[in-house]
Amino acid sequence: MKRTTIETPAVLYSDSQRSEHTARNARYRLQTFARWLEAEYQIADLERVETRHILDYKASLTHLAPSSQARIVETLRGFFRWVHAEGLIERDPAAQVKAPRPTLNKEPEYLELAETRKLIQSVDNGSAYAARDRSLVWILSYGLRVGEVAGLNVGDLIEPKKRGELPGLRITGKGVRQRVIPIAEEAHKAITKYLAGRGEMSKDDPLFTCVYDGDTNRRMTTRAIQKRFTVLCEAAKIAPDKAHPHAARHGFAMRMLFQAKVPGSIYVISRMLGHSSISTTEKYLHSNRGMMEKAVLADPLARRV
Repeated sequence: MKRTTIETPAVLYSDSQRSEHTARNARYRLQTFARWLEAEYQIADLERVETRHILDYKASLTHLAPSSQARIVETLRGFFRWVHAEGLIERDPAAQVKAPRPTLNKEPEYLELAETRKLIQSVDNGSAYAARDRSLVWILSYGLRVGEVAGLNVGDLIEPKKRGELPGLRITGKGVRQRVIPIAEEAHKAITKYLAGRGEMSKDDPLFTCVYDGDTNRRMTTRAIQKRFTVLCEAAKIAPDKAHPHAARHGFAMRMLFQAKVPGSIYVISRMLGHSSISTTEKYLHSNRGMMEKAVLADPLARRV
């Protein structure tokens, strides 16, 4: 059978969807899966994809909400069902893969302010990776998706151009949309200290690297970042259900919405998180029961006159 890579069928399958929105989401999910498969298993050939690969990928998605996991798995199931029907593969490796059942109205697990501080402060200074790990935690604490962190290059760190201006990060998010977010001086100091210990670099070199078979400039994959974050959380005695990068993203959203008193509030926060719609950011407003209870207690109607 002729060797077929994932990319072209993924585009054709995406274009066959009923709406442009659905097509765009399908294309993004399939491209993300293809990149993960290449990074983790060095596989690009459709015929080489096995059920175990899809199950491993499904396991790597546990930091996402069950509803998000379900949509991704359903896209993979639909894609492999389609390429099998088209005769591009002999069997459907996703046929027996089940999507997780969405949990409705569940408040997302998130790192609270004290936990985030503890995580940064608990990075072992004696570790050979201390500077990198501290920088990694700082950047994740700004609400970046783990895939966005993995994709950062050295040149994406933006130095201040004038006095009083904050440094920033250039981020490539979903749909290859770019945004720039400012970062605090403490985060900037951590990153520059880490980079100073790396020696000579180009702006296109990966920001976060790992040592692998003597290669000191190998980009950390999303899976490597997830694993390292879990290790750091364990060392900081963070609860296991919060020991994933998306808990840091949720923590950033909750801090900005309920503690930081951000000018422009939800609109600014939505932009920093890279949400395509304000309604995505609004889920944090609906999920925080504690804050809603405080609002009710503050309602003057409930006070005795």
